[in-house]
Amino acid sequence: MARELPSRQIPAYGAYTVAPGYPDFFLRDEGERVGAVRAYFSEGAVGSVRRGIVREYGVRWVVDRGDGLRGVEGLAVVARGPGGEVLYAVVG
Repeated sequence: MARELPSRQIPAYGAYTVAPGYPDFFLRDEGERVGAVRAYFSEGAVGSVRRGIVREYGVRWVVDRGDGLRGVEGLAVVARGPGGEVLYAVVG
């Protein structure tokens, strides 16, 4: 799961994403997936919402810009990118 840029490039590296980086008319539930990503990254998201999204889509990794998810239960920082991106592993 990733927030917009640079997440549009993530599928090019063979990674599976919850929402596509570009419109995909073959993906019937694209709107729900985009909504799930927005809900996950919203400032008011509660743990149960995030855990539900993680379970539903089998999320194992989360990419974010900056430290917006610092301290979120169930995430562990794995690496930081040169542009301030943070790679989290989903734990627990």
